[in-house]
Amino acid sequence: PELVLAVTADREAFLEAIVDGEVVFSSLVAAGEFHTWTGSESVRIKSDDGGALQIRVDGVPVSDGLTEGRELDRTWSPAGQ
Repeated sequence: PELVLAVTADREAFLEAIVDGEVVFSSLVAAGEFHTWTGSESVRIKSDDGGALQIRVDGVPVSDGLTEGRELDRTWSPAGQ
């Protein structure tokens, strides 16, 4: 199975995405910017401000760990892995 992770930035923040062990995005994002990544093994998101992001995993909103001003470093894997 694959995992689809979508990120929307509410304000400027640094964002890095690592899909299946490979860095696929590493940059500042602006408010309103939207990205989506699909991984077969894992999708890892790192940010300097987890509270600046809205994250959905397979369409389900994530709230755990998205704290304003706090670093985020979290990995998701497809269901069943």
